[in-house]
Formats: sequence, structure tokens, C-alpha cells
Amino acid sequence: MRRFRKLVENARTVLSYDPVEAQRWLSEALALWRGPALADFAFADFAASEMQSLEEERLAASELLYTAELALDHHVSVIPRLSSLATEHPYREKLHALLITALYRSGRQADALEVSQDLRRRLRDELGLDPSPEIVALESDVLLQSASLLPSSVLDQDSFEHRTTSAPVPTGSARRLGNLPLALDSFVGRESELDEIQGLIGQHRLVMLAGPGGTGKTRLAVEATRPLTDRFADGAWFIALASVGSSGLVATAMAEPFGLRPTELDVDDLLVQHLRDRQALLVVDNCEHVLDGAAEMVRRILEAAPEVTIVATSREPMGLSGEAVLRVPTLGLEATGPGRSPAVELFVERAETARVGWSPNDEDLAAIEMICDRLAGIPLGIELVAARIRSMTPIEILEVLDTSGTSRFASTKSEFERNRTLDATIDWSFQLLGGPERRVFRRLALFAGTFDLAAAQSVCTCSEIEQLKAAESIDALVDQSLVVAEHDADGTRFRLLEPIRQWALERLAEVGELDEIRRRHADWYTDLIDRLAPLTMGHEQASAFRRIRAEYPNIRLAFETLVECDEPDGYLDLAFGLYWFWAHEGLHLEACERCLRGLDLAAGSSADLQRQARVALVGTNCGAWTRLPAALNIADRFDALASELGTDHAMGWALLMRGAVTLNLEGAENGRAGAFLEAARERLDARNEQTWFDPRWERAIHLVMYAATLPTGPARVEEFEEAADLFETLGDSAGLAMHYSQSLQLVEWLGEERTADLMHKGMSVVTSPSWASLCQSRAGLLHQRRGDHIAAVVDLDAALRFKIDILGTMYGPDARSLAVSLGEIGRLREAEQLMLEVIDVGLQDVNETESLYTLAALASLLVMRSDNELAAQALGRAGGQHDHFVTHPNRTRERLVERLGEQAVVVVEEKGAHLDTTVLLERIRSALTR
Repeated sequence: MRRFRKLVENARTVLSYDPVEAQRWLSEALALWRGPALADFAFADFAASEMQSLEEERLAASELLYTAELALDHHVSVIPRLSSLATEHPYREKLHALLITALYRSGRQADALEVSQDLRRRLRDELGLDPSPEIVALESDVLLQSASLLPSSVLDQDSFEHRTTSAPVPTGSARRLGNLPLALDSFVGRESELDEIQGLIGQHRLVMLAGPGGTGKTRLAVEATRPLTDRFADGAWFIALASVGSSGLVATAMAEPFGLRPTELDVDDLLVQHLRDRQALLVVDNCEHVLDGAAEMVRRILEAAPEVTIVATSREPMGLSGEAVLRVPTLGLEATGPGRSPAVELFVERAETARVGWSPNDEDLAAIEMICDRLAGIPLGIELVAARIRSMTPIEILEVLDTSGTSRFASTKSEFERNRTLDATIDWSFQLLGGPERRVFRRLALFAGTFDLAAAQSVCTCSEIEQLKAAESIDALVDQSLVVAEHDADGTRFRLLEPIRQWALERLAEVGELDEIRRRHADWYTDLIDRLAPLTMGHEQASAFRRIRAEYPNIRLAFETLVECDEPDGYLDLAFGLYWFWAHEGLHLEACERCLRGLDLAAGSSADLQRQARVALVGTNCGAWTRLPAALNIADRFDALASELGTDHAMGWALLMRGAVTLNLEGAENGRAGAFLEAARERLDARNEQTWFDPRWERAIHLVMYAATLPTGPARVEEFEEAADLFETLGDSAGLAMHYSQSLQLVEWLGEERTADLMHKGMSVVTSPSWASLCQSRAGLLHQRRGDHIAAVVDLDAALRFKIDILGTMYGPDARSLAVSLGEIGRLREAEQLMLEVIDVGLQDVNETESLYTLAALASLLVMRSDNELAAQALGRAGGQHDHFVTHPNRTRERLVERLGEQAVVVVEEKGAHLDTTVLLERIRSALTR
């Protein structure tokens, strides 16, 4: 034990500056252990305490080892071991913190968040404890993609609290590692192609891997780019376009891996803005069916983002200037040295996986060489045929191939004939299936992305007996490599590789089933969302959100089907059921657009008015976050529908949502939003009719809106507590996080300590980056109010980074508040640069209320730089208006009075009050740029 302790102490000493040496010493120390401590005395009472103490030392050393491993960027390799330890020690927070960090750095943000939330639930449900502030902060960092989680950060060995104490003005997001998919099997051959692609990436910004389906373009692109990730400060990103239905949806698909949530910009503009200052490598896969849309988006990115390189895959080039095209060949049929050819090696490896214990003899290898020749070395064809080794020998496979005519297209190396060879190979596999398996296989092609067994059974069959057979058929299709099975914590999901899916989709159309299966598919997902919608507002919220997230490509396809089939009622039901998911995920713009499309579809039809009004509610609420004219458009339509219904319930909701839109566009100071809320309250409190949601949830949402808008006082505090109880009872973590963030509205009545406690509770239950950003923004404002400007800068900067990077908006309130705190801690130049950006945005999109708030914040900075007269003019024009909770106008005026005297300040303020706002902003802009 003395040697063990000495090695651990040495490692602890050097860990912060030499993780390599620390890792070596810790590995040596832990290797000294041979099983559990004092195992021979496991049942002796006298040894229990000592055993526990020794095990604690070993566990602490393990934690140090994994801290060193993370400092060395070994985040992927430590995940299995950390997962095992976290399972063995379910309440040990530091182990979980290390695992969360490792998962996040491996591009698995959702898994990292799930581990954190599981820990929180376990502590609460089994021990009655809240997670520590460090775990809460770590979860916040994961949600907001904080810079403190970067691989270059070394976690402190005595505490896993690692948030920064100051932060720069946002000029771009923190580096993220990317999301290149991990390989589930070996990669065979392709050494020369890998070298060539990597060379092209070093010389060209657009590299196209072109060729027929099945040649392994996707895998080749991923394997070629994986070693180059470290060359790109913002990581390597895989963007799958296979499930994208039209060119118009390409930008949405390309934005999704980055978590972008457009509110004020179109998604294509937001994506370009996001990448403009980044050094990233993008792998854009399966472009052929949306080639025009993909080419346009790639062109815009390359023109705007000089440090972005793109590797794309498609059956044909994009035809863009500067595009370097590599025609991807099939696998070599000749060995380049001792050993087997790449094609034969691939067959053997896949066959050995399919049939454990099998290995080829010389006769088998001769047959395999001929099989690969018949298949023209096409990797996907080889993998399909190799899967048949479970029931056939290589010689038997060869005979069937020859008699089926599959090999008749392999005599030429033309791309057209290689396509026909692959099609023939898939057809050969198809012909070997039984009738039920063929039917299921064709119908599975309709799914976009992945799907689960229940969805497949419902869409592919009609009766319960058929559903049982469908499960057996899918098992058989997986065995034959026609369907891929993927396993995660929520169960098994399936998908078809794109060349196989396209082939099966053609067969589905040939037998005349395409329209019927599309309709079944849309009906299934409409019913699924109808079942999941109540769960999104209750105790099963997290799993419901995960399920919807996994199904979202299929949900988008269902929307398109319902439009084509002219089914407004189904479309409206689907949109209504997604309300809380859209709000939680921050998909406000998409929600608003889909709701408008649903209302357009319903216009002039016999669609139920209640359905239309409910969707208008969803669209108005989500639209309120976008600050776009569409929000007013849909609010107007909600007003008209509510009036036509004529119920207090509908009209109350319409007034409530009109208040939300007004609050977001105009602020609360002019009283218009409050007037709408008061009118809504009269309607909603008076009604006795059926509600559109769980009545407890409706009541809680109403109370949240009242707290955000109506004058504060004891009555608001009572309502605030009532809403918290309702959300707690329902189990709505998202609603609770949003609600607790509103506690700042009541700080005068709750007190700062109570408000801070509620903010902490909000962050401890938050499950969405959007809500986390809101909570962090409010926490920063509370820090600012209490005079802790360093802490305010940390939280306000993180919140603003998220809004700029993910939402695509320079959010004025956060930016102005951050600038004031930056100035207070002496970072005046950064504050001025930030406010110049705010001024520029304001001058482009003139909003008088926002401009007055901006002038109030600028007055504070102008005083700090001793530009007193201009500060007084800005204060006078602001007229007492300023961002909520920020007391800087009063402080600013006090400082001015100290310097100029009361009378002089009054004179200059009066002069400023009569100045044109835009003229004054331009004048201040000139002063700040001098």
C-alpha cells in the first residue's frame, strides 16, 4: 500500500501540468491491486471498515486516472470503463461527472445529458437529495455546449467544478468535436483511396466522392476524414441527406447536427452565419436525390466560410467551381502483395462475423474469388452475399449467383453496369426471401431514417397474426444484411442502407402499394404523436421527447404525406401534438411555419374549427419567440378562429397568446401586453368548458404568463407557488425550469436569496438547451443585480453565445446586460465592441422600445469612459426605460450628478429627450469607434 499511495501522490502532484506522467503512475499504482481489498477477510467484522477505506482509495485513484485520460483526449476509449464504474457506484457524482464529460467530448451530447438526468433522478428518488452544484453546473455546460468542456480542459483533481470565472465577448461558439459516426465493423482495403482523399482535402475545399450506389462512398468518406479531425479547430461533422425528401429541406438537415434553432433568420442563412468564422470539416452524404439543393447550400457555405472544407458523396458531381472529383472504384479483385485481395478479405471478414467459428479453406477461397468477380468488387453486394454464409457454402452461393444471372452485368467496369450489378445482387437476395419477407422488405423502404419494430409492424401489416410474422421477417432481413439493426438504451431501431432502400422503394411502387403504405405510415405517426403528446407534459417527458426526436424524420414525412393526401384534420392533429416538443427543442420557426401550412390546408375545407384553433394557439406561441411578422399573421388568424368559436376558453387563449407576441415584440413597458393578459385572465378564469390540454397544465401555463407580464405583488407570488406545485405534480420538468426562471420577475417580493434558490432549482431540472439558456440569462441578471459582475459575465456570456450561435440572433437584452457587467469589471473595450454590434442590429431593424433600452445601456458605458454629456443625452432620450431587473440607469445618473451636478444633468437630459433616436445612436456609434 505504501508504494500505491506514493505513486498516487506523485500523480496527483503532476496531473495539472503533466497528465502523461500522471497517467503512467496511476496505471502502475492500480496494477498493484489483485482483486478486492482484504478479500480473505470479507466476512470478518473487524475488517469491514478497513476494506471500505482501501476501496475508497482505489476508487479515488481510478477517478484520477480517468481525469488524466480525459486530459489526454482519450475520451472515447474510457467510456466503457467509466460506464461500468458508474453502474457499480450509482450515487458517486465525480465518476458520473467524468463519464458525462467523456460522452460529451465524443460527440454524444444527448447521452451525456441522459446520464446526468438519470443521476439526478436517482439521487432524488432513492436518497431524497438534490445533485450538487457541480453536477448542476456540468449539466448546464453540456446543454449550452460550454467551452469548459473542450478536450483541452483539464479537470481539477480535487473538484470537478470547471466553469470559467470570466469569458470573452461572443465572437463565435466554443469548439465542438463533431459527430463522425463510429464504425461498428472493420474497414477493409482502400489504402490508396484514403491517401488520395486526404491529399485532396489538403489541396481543395470541396472534394466529391462520386460513384454508383454500394461502392462504399459513405464509409470511405468517414474513414478518410476521421484522422484529419484535429486539423480543424471546430471539428468534423457528418451530415446525412439520405432521408431528406426534397431540395427545400437540405438546409434544415444540414443545420440539425449543429443544433441550430432559427428564430429570426431563415435556416439556410443561419447555417451560413454559424459556419462563417469556423474551421470545420463537413461530410455531406448522399446528395444525389437532392443534388440541386445540396449544391446550392454547399456553394453558399464555401463562399461565406473560408476555413470550412467539405467532403461530399453522390452518384454524380455537383458541378461547382473548384470541385475535386474522385470516382470511387469498387474493391480490388487482385491482391497487391502477399495475402488476399481487398474484395475477398471483405467477404471473409463479414462471413466470419455472420457465422461464428467459420473460416474458409482453399476451396472456399477459390469460390469467394469468383463470387467477388461476379459482383464486380462492389462492397455492398459482397456484404449482402456474405451474409448468406449462415445457410450456404461459398460454392453453393457461387452456383446460385451464376444460375440467377446476377453476374451477367459484371463483365464491364462502366458505372452503369456496376449499378446494374448491385441491383441484380439486391434482387438475388430478394428472390431468396419468402413471400412475407419480400412484402415486409418492400414496405420498410417507405420509412425515412430509422424506425422501431412497432412502427414496422403497424405500417407493413394489418392483422395481429401478420404483425407477429412481420417481426420474424425483420429478424430474417437483419440476418441477411438487408436491414440494419441499431441498439441503444431505448431499444432497437432499424434502417435500410440507402441503395437498398431506393431499390425496395422502386419495387413498392411497381406493385402499386406506395400510396397505401404512405397513408398507413402517416396514420401511424399521427396516432403515435397523439399518444405521446400528454406524456410530454408529465413524468414520462424525457422518454417521450427522446422518442419523438428519434422519429422526427418520419414525422416530417408524415406531414408531407398529409398535405399530398389533402388531410387537414390529420395534419392539424399532428401539429397540435408536437406543441411542447417544439417548444422544448426550440424549433419555434419550424413550428410556426408548419402551423401556418396546416391552417392554409384547412382553409375552405370542412376541417374542425377546434382543431384549427388549437393549431393556431401552437403556432402563435412558438411564433412569439421568432420576433418575425409571421407571429402577428398567425396571431390574427387565432383571433379570427377564436371569435368564430365564440367560447371563453378559445378567446381567452387567443388573448393570452396575443399578449405573448406583444410582450416579445414590444416589451411590457407600454402596457399593451399586460392589457391583453388581464383580458385573457377574465375569460380563462370564468370558463367551465372542456380544456385543450390537461386542465392543471393549462392553469400552470396561464400562471407563468401572468407572472411574466402582470404587475407584481403578493397575489403574483401565490400564483407563482401554485404553478410550481402544478408542474411538480404533473412531472413537467421543462415547464418547471421555465417557471423557475420567471422567479426573477418577483425578486422584490421573493427576496434575492429565495430567487437564487429557485434559479438553482430551475437549472437542476432543465432538460433543454433553450430553457437552459433562459435560466442562465436570468441567473446572470440576478448576479448583476447583486453586484457580482464577474459571475454575471459568465452566465450572460453563455446565454448570449447560445442565442447567437444556435438561434442566430443577437439578443439585445442579454447583450446589453453583458456589456454593462463587462464594463463594471474593467473590460470596457469588449463592452463597447459588443454594444457596437447591438447598435448595428438596431439600426437595421428599427424598434423604438429596443432602441431606448440600448441607449440606457450605452449611457452606462459612456459614463465609464467619461463621455458625460453624451451619456446624459442618452439617458434623457431613454426616458427611464431600460432592460428588466437592471438598475444601471439609476447608478449611471448618480455618477453623472457627482461629476456634473444635478442642474447640469437635468439640462442635458432635456436636450437629449428631444433628439431623434437614430441620430443619437449614430452619434454614439461614432464616439465608440474613435
